[in-house]
Amino acid sequence: MIWILGIVLVLLVVSQIHLYSIIKSQKEPKIEKGSIILKPLPDKVDSDLVEGVEEMLSEVLESVKLEGWEVDIKESSLFRGDAYDIIIKSHNDDVVIDSVVRYKSHYSSTDFDIRLLRFKISTNDISGIKSYSFTDSKYKNDIIVFLWDFILEKHLEDNRIEIENYKSIINTIRKKLTGLRRSERLNQLLDE
Repeated sequence: MIWILGIVLVLLVVSQIHLYSIIKSQKEPKIEKGSIILKPLPDKVDSDLVEGVEEMLSEVLESVKLEGWEVDIKESSLFRGDAYDIIIKSHNDDVVIDSVVRYKSHYSSTDFDIRLLRFKISTNDISGIKSYSFTDSKYKNDIIVFLWDFILEKHLEDNRIEIENYKSIINTIRKKLTGLRRSERLNQLLDE
């Protein structure tokens, strides 16, 4: 029985050594004498890695808040699920942010599934419209948080108006209850 365990152990060690040699030979490229090694070409340019993009995004978002840019939020029916089209413009319309945020999906089993469908910063110069898209960016979570403040503010404003309308209706109806008001006044006088 011990000799079987010994054979299994030896086979295990041999297989590990063989596996290690295979892995090591794959990592080390074979270079012929007189040849050179070049870095591989990237599949595509990663726009998040371009120098200055993070600073530009940060400066634009900060300017929107500090300068109080014009924000136009509309519910979007173009995308499956509940979404908002959000257009943010600088005061002189030199810089425009065009974005779409979806906060519910008809395909999702959860009630709340927020996604950034579009976030593009555009400007116009002599050679035409220049734009930079952050839709599939590593900054998308920061952008969603930034945009969510505007969406939340819109909902609060819409609800404030709706609450004021309900209060007005309640007061109007209560004023029309003249018979009840007379009875309440009469009871108050009798209690005194």
